Amino acid sequence: MHRMIFKYEEMLRLRRTAEPGGPDGDIAPREALRRLSEEFPGALRELDRLPIAEIERRLEALRAGAPDPVLVAIARYHASLRTALLQKRVDRTQVPGARLSQSVLIRVAEETRVPTDDLREALGLRRSKAS
Repeated sequence: MHRMIFKYEEMLRLRRTAEPGGPDGDIAPREALRRLSEEFPGALRELDRLPIAEIERRLEALRAGAPDPVLVAIARYHASLRTALLQKRVDRTQVPGARLSQSVLIRVAEETRVPTDDLREALGLRRSKAS
């Protein structure tokens, strides 16, 4: 979960830098966003949609070593989606009729026993029309 701490620290830094009057970061935002999305596919939606208070709450829970099941599922989602994207074996990892990210979400929700809608909401994803 150490890398998840980094993720939420970076998200918090990026959000605060983007605020009017926020501190200038030493990493160009585009480069920081690229790195964040490479390591944590889907994180940019969280960055766009989560309130700062929720980013802070998640970061505090991770630092305290007490992540809730949804945070554990989010970490697994990022790792699974990153692997699926690298392997590009959609036919083996994809649920028929679903996009790759949706297939990974469904699989992770089943593996972690976190309700699909809870995981989808925590990741900042919109509900699919089929749900």
